[in-house]
Amino acid sequence: MSLPEAIRVRISSEAVDGVTITPVVSEIMPLDQIAAEVLGISGKNPERVKEIFARGSLVSGASRFRWDPLPLESGDIARLLGRFPDPDPSRLFDAALCTAVVLLGLQQPLVIEREQGQKRKLFRRESFWDRLMGLATASAEYKTYSYRQRADVYRAEPGPAGLTIIEEASKLLAWSSYEEQIRRGTVNAVEFHVPRPGS
Repeated sequence: MSLPEAIRVRISSEAVDGVTITPVVSEIMPLDQIAAEVLGISGKNPERVKEIFARGSLVSGASRFRWDPLPLESGDIARLLGRFPDPDPSRLFDAALCTAVVLLGLQQPLVIEREQGQKRKLFRRESFWDRLMGLATASAEYKTYSYRQRADVYRAEPGPAGLTIIEEASKLLAWSSYEEQIRRGTVNAVEFHVPRPGS
């Protein structure tokens, strides 16, 4: 069969207690978009990819996705997986391409997009983003490729010196709620998302 370019997907919230009823949203999603969610669970495992598409459902984060079962043959799966890159540990971190940092170890992961991190407080010459990119350049190591984020993921475990950098950098954030979350917890790792050019 030929791969469809898009499929109708029903999306609902996956409540933590399994009781809350939320509206179901139906939309046409590009096949690559739902495939990225599938690969986020299965990796490039053809059998798992085939199983999930044939089942017609998956849970990703706080969302449940459902679609009419889509049986895929081996050739279909090979073509689909060929659209996505493989992890590549030889890729060096490039601060100019980084689009988001994720602070781990807090009450919940804190995602700070580049636009938010680069916003400077009044009269400040440096930004939170500048400091974090310095930390990444000095100590981040390649972790994997994230199919959901369509980006290579680099990780730094800051240690005492790195924690000081993060705490001081948090004072530069224009969003005080971010600073408060960092101040109230302890960051034990930072992930940096770097999309590949053209992806």
